[in-house]
Amino acid sequence: MNSLFVTFLFLALSSCGDARTKISGRILGGDDANDGLAPYQISLQTDLLGDNLHICGGSIISDHWILLKGNRENDIALCKVSTNITYGEKIQPIKLPSSDVEAGKKALLTGWGYTDFKHNRTAPDKLQKAILKTRTLKQCNRNLKAFKSILPIDKKQVCAYAGRGTGGCPGDSGGPLVINRTLIGVVSFGVPCGQGYDDVFTNVYAYVDWIHGQM
Repeated sequence: MNSLFVTFLFLALSSCGDARTKISGRILGGDDANDGLAPYQISLQTDLLGDNLHICGGSIISDHWILLKGNRENDIALCKVSTNITYGEKIQPIKLPSSDVEAGKKALLTGWGYTDFKHNRTAPDKLQKAILKTRTLKQCNRNLKAFKSILPIDKKQVCAYAGRGTGGCPGDSGGPLVINRTLIGVVSFGVPCGQGYDDVFTNVYAYVDWIHGQM
């Protein structure tokens, strides 16, 4: 197993989005991740219906804190686990950024979101991965100009792009976008998924001081 599974009550999950909405997160067009590729990745789940149901992703940033999805205005949240996380070969924290992300950099996106949302809404058994490239805010706002309700994309966000057929969508919300083993983004939304539009992530660097202040 290459990730940690965290189970919460359903009432705690509203911040992770709804897989039925058009603005949410999953990986479309990705590949199976190698075992141990993303030891910081967690699956946030609920057992409300008697089965462990994946809701969204998140990232281990210390032995008792997980970083994931918040609300629309500030789409980032911290979750403190009741029992400290035990590290091992395949369970490790990820570094927080010490500088802002640059455009044109290759970034790793991982998650358990749907791999076929349009037809069968297929959820993968294995963690999925995809490589995206970060973009400038100007490129991102231009690419998303048809979706005026979500604009402008600003410095609290990061955009990344992989072309038509690949990207994040429902189930990947809250999950990590990583460069050089550093968490630079949290999956926020795509409109729609995998259709040639930029994926939008919360810019972790913009919230680093807040994160440290809460921990």
